[in-house]
Amino acid sequence: METLVVSKIKLSQQARKKKILNDSFNKITCPEDAFMLANHFLKGDVKESLLVLSLNIKNHVEAVYECFSGTLNAAAVSPREIYQFALLNNSAAIIVLHNHPSGDTTPSEADIDFTKQLNMAGTLIDIDFLDHIIVSDSEYTSVREKRPDVLDVCSNSRLELFVADGNEHYSKNK
Repeated sequence: METLVVSKIKLSQQARKKKILNDSFNKITCPEDAFMLANHFLKGDVKESLLVLSLNIKNHVEAVYECFSGTLNAAAVSPREIYQFALLNNSAAIIVLHNHPSGDTTPSEADIDFTKQLNMAGTLIDIDFLDHIIVSDSEYTSVREKRPDVLDVCSNSRLELFVADGNEHYSKNK
């Protein structure tokens, strides 16, 4: 007989997440909705963390995943980890949010590059990448609103280059 040991803290966190999702945030209609949900998880965090919201075809939140909890000014995560979560939750779409503990929600160049990667990867596997939102305790910046060009639908030639670059990179590391 197997025994599963789970801490009371973990059970409390899971119950809190369920309550938050069931009570208030069953549908995301705008970046502010996503920000309000993220605030329950990231408010007061002193290091960068990244959340992924898994949405169904009606933009109802199916799952929330804290994909990474980083350092004071960085959160290193790959598109692979994010889309693995999305695929396992049968997501129709995702929204990615991360916090800037400094309070400045201006997207960095690294944030913009990461957003482009996520958009291309989502296009390849047919999961809508709706937005990358940078949050602080009191405000947010939606990359979709601030830089809509970053989330333009990728042309086939851009996707072919994205895939080719990945294959070339793989070959160099062999």
